[in-house]
Amino acid sequence: MITEGFEKLKTLLKSKSKSDFEIYYELDKNFNNIALKLEKYEILHEELDYFLLTSDKILYIVYKNCENNSFGHYEFALDLFDFFIDIWNAKLDLLNNFSTSEIEKHEKLKEEFDKKYFEFNKKFHTAIYEPSDSYCEKEIYKIMKSMRK
Repeated sequence: MITEGFEKLKTLLKSKSKSDFEIYYELDKNFNNIALKLEKYEILHEELDYFLLTSDKILYIVYKNCENNSFGHYEFALDLFDFFIDIWNAKLDLLNNFSTSEIEKHEKLKEEFDKKYFEFNKKFHTAIYEPSDSYCEKEIYKIMKSMRK
């Protein structure tokens, strides 16, 4: 059921038949529903963490494109989504073929997923994310300094 939902979401991400904000709100709603379903199963908590991290970045990109059509980065959002689907499929393989060798294989995959997520996160924060200008560097330094006391 969740896997079919992922395919529908991927189609929605590629869709241009609806207005941008409709797509954003529908994605947000669907992401919340999936997160609630994943949250019910303790065995899926690692996948839930990855899902929340990737879906937030995808929603950020979609929202920024709603504000400004030239923002772009939809390909990155789709790559993130594919990344999560790979994580999901690896977990399904483990659950369907539970054995010592499959557990070892899954542990190696998890290490690869961690490295790959680190690269996605790095690219997101260096090339895509636009921080708000509410605080200048000096104000942030003062806030951090006051928190150390």
